[in-house]
Amino acid sequence: MDTGHETSDHDRVANPRARILVVDDEPAVRRIAERVLGREHDVVTAGDGDEALALLASNPGFALILLDSSMARVSGRRVLQEMRERGDTTAVVMCSGYGDDPSATVAEFPNLRGFLAKPYTLAVLQARVRDELDRGGVLG
Repeated sequence: MDTGHETSDHDRVANPRARILVVDDEPAVRRIAERVLGREHDVVTAGDGDEALALLASNPGFALILLDSSMARVSGRRVLQEMRERGDTTAVVMCSGYGDDPSATVAEFPNLRGFLAKPYTLAVLQARVRDELDRGGVLG
């Protein structure tokens, strides 16, 4: 619950910082997400699907991935497919400027937690991340 007060050392121990991977081919989206989410979480960014897959292979333990569905080199759907093949069950929220992505479904990718329509407000981004982390038992 956000009380508007600074987080105490006790709160930090009780609620460790979650590691979040933000994957988007738009540098501005990555910078803003890193700045806003980095206040409460450890944020790592990737500029494309290849970079995201390399990070997932070398740095396991992300609590959540915010994944752009439409990227030039490797699509969000392809990242989900590779994750499934590797047995990676990290929670994913697909982000899209085109509305819900019907090409990726929860039935096909059980770790897909839904979609976040772009452009989104900072408050919506923060609330969605908090909800997903709470849902996954990472915080709270």
